[in-house]
Amino acid sequence: MKSAAAVVLLGIMCAYNLLFSQALSPDFVSELKSQLIRKDEIILDQNPEYTVNGIWQYRDKVNWLSGFLGGELWYTWEMTGEHDLRKRAVRHAERRRAVSRPEGRHRRRRAARDDRARGRL
Repeated sequence: MKSAAAVVLLGIMCAYNLLFSQALSPDFVSELKSQLIRKDEIILDQNPEYTVNGIWQYRDKVNWLSGFLGGELWYTWEMTGEHDLRKRAVRHAERRRAVSRPEGRHRRRRAARDDRARGRL
């Protein structure tokens, strides 16, 4: 629950920072960075879904939540410029890319379905 609160707070603070050009406190950024690194070390290359009493529950397959940590790491890297955060974010992105659908797959499938419906196949 603490991590979820930090993520929500990160979103609010980033939006506030972008909208009002206010600097985030160094203490906040440092705490955020340490929480994200701890979370990354706990999750590793698994697919988190939710927590029960503070313990992550995982899925076998990637779901829409699986990309959140990579995004959090990426935005924090953009704020801090720390290469370790970027390296972690890229690792998550490469893992998502490995299981993502090829470009245009949905369009090809829909076109084939439409052709079948029209009697072209």
